Amino acid sequence: MLSVIMVGQNLLSTASDKRAEDTWKDADATFHTVRQIQEHLSVQDGHLAAQDARLEQIVPALVAAFSTAAAKLAGRTVTTRRHRPN
Repeated sequence: MLSVIMVGQNLLSTASDKRAEDTWKDADATFHTVRQIQEHLSVQDGHLAAQDARLEQIVPALVAAFSTAAAKLAGRTVTTRRHRPN
């Protein structure tokens, strides 16, 4: 009877070890996927910051240009105000 119990315990132990190994592989794969996502988001953050900086240059120039053009069309002179982002 003891040998049957030992064989049963070995089978359960083997199954438990396999589950633990599978869990480890899943966690490791998830870690690598999350790392790739974080790297991708960091690159996107850099691009968005560059776009924001460029827009901060473009918007005031457009406001000034369109204010001047609108004033000329209306036949009057307008002093331009600087655009200040919120």
